[in-house]
This record gives sequence, C-alpha cells and structure tokens, in this order.
Amino acid sequence: MDTEGNTGMDAPDTDAVEASPVTAPETVQFFDFQGNLRTDVDASTVRDYDFSNPVFLPEAELRQIRLRHEDLSRYLSARLSIFLRKDVSIEMGSLVSQTYSDFTESIPEPSHLVLFKVEPLFGVGVLELDPGLALHIADRMLGGRNDSLESTGYLTEIEVNLVDDAVHLLLEEWCRQWRSESNRELKHTLIGRETNGRFLQTSPSNAVVLVADMQVKMGDCEGSLRISVPYYTLEPLIKEIQQGRQKQSSGLALESGTEWRASYNQIPVELIAEWEATALTVKEVLDLKPGDIIELPRGIISQTRLRMENLVRFVGEVGLENGSVAVRIRETTEGENL
Repeated sequence: MDTEGNTGMDAPDTDAVEASPVTAPETVQFFDFQGNLRTDVDASTVRDYDFSNPVFLPEAELRQIRLRHEDLSRYLSARLSIFLRKDVSIEMGSLVSQTYSDFTESIPEPSHLVLFKVEPLFGVGVLELDPGLALHIADRMLGGRNDSLESTGYLTEIEVNLVDDAVHLLLEEWCRQWRSESNRELKHTLIGRETNGRFLQTSPSNAVVLVADMQVKMGDCEGSLRISVPYYTLEPLIKEIQQGRQKQSSGLALESGTEWRASYNQIPVELIAEWEATALTVKEVLDLKPGDIIELPRGIISQTRLRMENLVRFVGEVGLENGSVAVRIRETTEGENL
C-alpha cells in the first residue's frame, strides 16, 4: 500500500501509459507543381492560399507600404489633434489586397464614403469613414464637446461639408507620404460622396485594390477609417520607389568598390614588360645556347605588354628615356591572363 503523499503510479497505470498509442502527425494529400500526387506531407507545412485575395506585391514591398501607412497614422494623429483641438489617436490595423467587388461588399450600410482622385495618377480611390466618427468630427468643428453622440447613419449637407475639411487634411498627408520617395507632385481632389458601397462603380469588379484599415479614437468615440486605392493607381509610384532604391543600392556598391585607403599606397606590385616574340619547336629550344640569335618581328617593340600580378594591364612601346630603358603606355587592356 502506498504511503501518504506518494505520487508514484501503480503497475496497471504504468502499463496503460506504455500501451497508449503515439499520435502520428496529420498528413494531407495534394498535387505538386509537376502534377504528382503526394500523400505523406505533414499538414503543418502546408498553407492554404486564398485566390480571392490576390497578392500583387512581394512581402518585402507590402511591408514597406505598411510602414508608410504606419507613419501616415502617426502624422494624422498629430494633425487631427491640432485641427480639432482634441486628443485623437489613430492606430494602423490591417493592410490587405483584395478585389474591388470584395471591398465594396465589405462596406457596412450606411457608411460615409468619399471618392477622391490624385493627380496625375490614374484611377479613383475610396475613403470609408464610420458615420458616428464623421458626426463626431462635424460636431467638434462646430464647437461641440459631447463624446456620446448617437448617429442616425446619414449626415446633413452641412455636416458633410465640415467633414470634408478633415478629409482634405487626411488626403493631403496621404499624398505627402507617397511624394516623399517619388518625383511626382501629387494633388488630391474630392469628386463625390456615397452612403452605400453597392452603388460604387469607380473600378472594375475584378480590379485589385490595396485597403488600409485604421482605428480612430476621439475621447469615448471610436470608429474605423479605411482607404482603398486601386493597384493601377499606385503602380507608377511603386515602380519609381523601386527604381530609386535600386539606383541607391548600386551607387552605394559603386562607392564602396572604388574607395581608396592610404594603407594601399605602400603595397608592392610586381611589374613585368614582355614581348610575344616568336614560336619555337621543342628541339629548337633544347638546342639554344649562349651566343645564339633569335630573330624577332620588326614591330614587336611597339607591342610591349606590361604584366601586373600576372595580368596584362597595358600595352606600350619600348624606348630610351634619360639614358634608361622605358615603356610608353599606349593603351589599356581588360586585365586578361595572356
């Protein structure tokens, strides 16, 4: 019998543990890129791909765009706080690419939608603002201090015009963020407003859009802010940014490759002047002895090769300079090992 406090297991319990089966990893079946059926693949190594959410940029580029929108949210927090004279907090949420039809279907009803265009880019963007948040912005601009307003879902014409001032500020900052690494002068224009996403027809239904989702908090009022821009609108900017970074990286590599240090000045380099004289047979070479004369081509003097560290770097002409044998360099070579 076990004594009090004994935590050991009886023999039957030990047998039960030893007899319990070990769970094998779950496997899945799928066809690989060559069309072969594979049946023994660990399920944890396979990821589902959502074809309705296309990926039009590499992960590194999406990360850069996300960082750009995080900067946008921080700058907007400061500018809206000054503009509304109230503490405004904006946090970056998700950044996804999806089709235009999926985006419009995800818009709740009613919503405050602002259609905008950025010159000289092609396409129309959509800014979605929570109606309660839009009403709170309009009330604040009129001097109100009530954080618990109840939204009816639709704004009056006066409220819409007031909210437009805040939207202008937001889009101005958006253009500034993209202009920072682009050579284009971007200028936004508001071209329309809507309350229902089903009525939007600013892009083809299968067009890919980039949707940035932000959460805005003003006192007790919280709401979402989404900016949707077609990929074909951003594509020229993204290409310019990519080209600029490639030039910058290549320039840095070139600078680092041509950097000269003072310590290099004292490194000795072996220099050999040579001619490609003539061809001899093995027997002729074996028969050579002191005093023999080897005939050389007449123009060989002007074809003197200068070899540096076993690589031919220059071709010149042999002559006399101040009583010493010298070589006048006429051309450079590609450093071939001739």
